[in-house]
Amino acid sequence: MQRWAALLLLVLNATALQLPWLAWRALTPRLPGGRIDECLKNAAAVQVPSAAATGTAIKSLCFDTDMGGHVVAVVRATDGVDAARLASAIGAQTAKLSRPDAVEAATGFGVGCVPPVGVATPVVVDEAVAALRGRVVGGAGDEARQLVIRDGAELLRLSAGIRADIRGSGRPTPSAPTYRAQGFDATGRNVTIVGRIASKRQMAKKLCFVSLTPPGGGRWRPLGRLLPYPDVELQVILGATLARQRGNDAAANVIRRLRVGQVVVCDCVPTWRDRPSVMGRFIERWRQVHKRRQIDLRCSDVGTVRGFGGAGDKPRTRRKEPAPLQYLELPRDVALHYVTDASEAPAAITAIADAAIVGLDAEWEPDSSSDTPAATVQLATKDACVVLDLVALATNEGGLAAADAVVAAALANAVLVGFGLETDLARCRPLLTSLDAPETRELQGTASSLAALVRRTLGRDLDKRLQRSAWGAMPRPLPDDCVTYAALDAYACVMAYDALDGEPVAPATAARDLRVTEDVVERCLGRGRDRKRGEHPKDAALSFLSGEEAVGGYDKRGGAARIADGSVLFVNWQGRGENIRTTYFDRKYPNAIADGSVTWWPPKNFDEERLSEPLHLFGRRGKSSFLYLGRLLYVGPMAQAGTAPGGLVLKLLDAEELERRADDGDAQPGLRALLDSAAAVV
Repeated sequence: MQRWAALLLLVLNATALQLPWLAWRALTPRLPGGRIDECLKNAAAVQVPSAAATGTAIKSLCFDTDMGGHVVAVVRATDGVDAARLASAIGAQTAKLSRPDAVEAATGFGVGCVPPVGVATPVVVDEAVAALRGRVVGGAGDEARQLVIRDGAELLRLSAGIRADIRGSGRPTPSAPTYRAQGFDATGRNVTIVGRIASKRQMAKKLCFVSLTPPGGGRWRPLGRLLPYPDVELQVILGATLARQRGNDAAANVIRRLRVGQVVVCDCVPTWRDRPSVMGRFIERWRQVHKRRQIDLRCSDVGTVRGFGGAGDKPRTRRKEPAPLQYLELPRDVALHYVTDASEAPAAITAIADAAIVGLDAEWEPDSSSDTPAATVQLATKDACVVLDLVALATNEGGLAAADAVVAAALANAVLVGFGLETDLARCRPLLTSLDAPETRELQGTASSLAALVRRTLGRDLDKRLQRSAWGAMPRPLPDDCVTYAALDAYACVMAYDALDGEPVAPATAARDLRVTEDVVERCLGRGRDRKRGEHPKDAALSFLSGEEAVGGYDKRGGAARIADGSVLFVNWQGRGENIRTTYFDRKYPNAIADGSVTWWPPKNFDEERLSEPLHLFGRRGKSSFLYLGRLLYVGPMAQAGTAPGGLVLKLLDAEELERRADDGDAQPGLRALLDSAAAVV
């Protein structure tokens, strides 16, 4: 009898170790309803936005067990879960992380959103979490919100959980880096070194001392001899050797751009190689390695590994960027007509006729010569836009005549407005005779670009990403986004003109003698380098052109000064009989003027995007005053054989008017002599 009683007791004890899962859940106290909504009624737990949640972060992970159920483990966010300890805490044999679909089915919440309380499964709270004294922050069933609980004990009470040590390895803690001395070839041969700039001492424009450390930190260990060498520092000298390799200007520019923290590659040779004798080299090497613990290296070339502004560079101070503007778009009620055939012209005429204001814009093949006609011309009113595809119309019989009829109907009783109209009309006139003498209003004097004008008047940005598309070579019909882009430029001119509300546009500046007077000197800014207020002739020229407030600081040695609405180019013709026979833009870059054309080699740092802005030309002879010669139009790069690369071709827009004014000696004193000097140079 005692034997049977002992056997029965043994069976009961074994069964007690693995209670059925449903019985365990029935005997475990849980929150009413088992959902987080009920839990939130308690003031000890509250949902707050993630940005406002402060406290110790925890995470709730759902596991499957070998009993066919699920369990939620709550640990700190930096800890992992030991599956074996978790299974032992609930009397199971094994536990494994649940699949995403099983997590939502078991808890009612998605992966990453499982709360530590209010779930329908058992909860096991780690000892470290239960012992927390401060606030606890965990999942709230919503990615945008967090559940904040008073402390670990309150979390244990609200979850009706089991307290157990289930913490696993979690995230690995990064160990402190151990630096070792990096090997360096100290045999005296030319070496290539990759290192980080620790310090920079610039002694002159073309002389600089740079201390290098290994990219991973530490010091350098000289290698290559039988005797052991102590760890040393490396000092790289950037001076005459670098200048011979790269040139004076390039070497100075490289030295100027080096920054502390950059990773650089240097081609160097130890300075002890400069000693003529073997004994001298040995003594100098011993002095640098053993006495100074610093090896000096002459650098013949240097380059950056990560580039300027990359990782390890000093952070650059940047201006606070304004909030981006929305792009201007065609309203849905504005009709868009894309004309590629003569049969489509009547509908376009009906849409655009009888308007008081018509905007015009044209597109042509990028980098084409100035006599290349436009590929498309766009007309716009407040209610309709018409895009005339001149390339497609030229291939159809009567296509260009139909396009000319559309333009004539649009301009019958209208004023033509646009930005850079003279250039657009010059491209369109070879194909459209109705554009010979329209009544126009130019908007270019009110802003530096059409996009700037739209920003100022309409508070919108203008998307110019398709500006340099292959308008002439693109297959026809044009893509919809190109058609919309073309129409939008013309429509923007109409809307900007309407927003200006009759704001007067200043007429083009007339050529005149700019001899410095007391009145002009008083209005000069004198912001250039190394000069006093009003002393440089460019001050008078720029003040005359754009007014004192529009002139920014500029370098008096430069050939292109920036003003508020464009750029100003300065040319000097020395004339016949002078020692200097070349023509130059202050920096002696060759240029010439003939038949209204100007050739120019801009400085290396010149931003070519400025060529699309208004360009003004001033000229003088020798040390005389600058004379305003007129507006310039960028034609394209110079393609003449035998010339230096990088040359540009520009054209005077009012060359004939300039010649007429030059003949009037009383009204334009000195202008004829200046143009004669230019012709003599050519």
